[in-house]
Amino acid sequence: MKKSRWTDYERYLVLSDKSGTRLHGTYMHFQDFKRVVEVLTSMSKSQRQNVHLRDGEIVSLEGKGISTNDANNILTNIYECRWTPVTEKLLTVASTMKLII
Repeated sequence: MKKSRWTDYERYLVLSDKSGTRLHGTYMHFQDFKRVVEVLTSMSKSQRQNVHLRDGEIVSLEGKGISTNDANNILTNIYECRWTPVTEKLLTVASTMKLII
């Protein structure tokens, strides 16, 4: 099947395989991964780079070294199932949100 037809969960599984042991690869962790992707999507579309809302809760990424450009690159890498040092920054976002992906 073509990669363009994969579900988000299938992409997560492939990305988790490519990450080594960095992503856990379970459905429960995928649910948290989706929340991180929501914040990255918000960040990529926002003028304010450091503060984002998630479920009515403020997520502050100030001083974490993640720019709007990084958010766009992370989202592209997730879609393409590439694990790079830039993609690894999503772990920082997850940590800030107190999520394990």
